[in-house]
Order: sequence, then structure tokens, then C-alpha cells
Amino acid sequence: METLLNLIDDISTNEELNEVITAVKKKQKEIKAELTLNALRSFNVGDRVLCESRDGTQEAIIEKINKTTADISIDGKKYNAPLSILKSMEVA
Repeated sequence: METLLNLIDDISTNEELNEVITAVKKKQKEIKAELTLNALRSFNVGDRVLCESRDGTQEAIIEKINKTTADISIDGKKYNAPLSILKSMEVA
């Protein structure tokens, strides 16, 4: 990682910087797609999950699963959340 940061620091033109930005965005999109696919495979309607939001981690119940999001309920309130922010609850 340090080598990568040093290479970025050596960038001297806008064109080179734009190439790096494009590559980072592409990789970010690939990672998010993989997380979404894994979530689609592992979640079912009615599952209890943990939802990582800006308010912290909250327990939720999946009401419906869409292509990239899920309709969830937290304390009786309905939300639409990206699958990538939902995590399975471990069975205690």
C-alpha cells in the first residue's frame, strides 16, 4: 500500500491523475457488486440482520429483497437499505 501511495504522490499531470481516479472507481464498483451478490445469496425475507448506518449499528428485519437493496424494518419503522450495509447476525 505504501508503494502505491508513493506512486500516486509522483503523479505530475491531470491526465495521469484522472487515469488513477478511473481505476479506483472501477475497483470500488467491482467490490460493491461482489458484496451485493454475496448478500443476495445469504439473506432471506424474515432474517434478522445488523444494519450499519450513520447512527451506528442497529438490528433490523428484512421485509423484502430487491436487486441491490432490501426493505427492512428497525423498531417498527420501514427503510430501504443497500445490501452492502447489512450483515448477518451470528447465532448465539
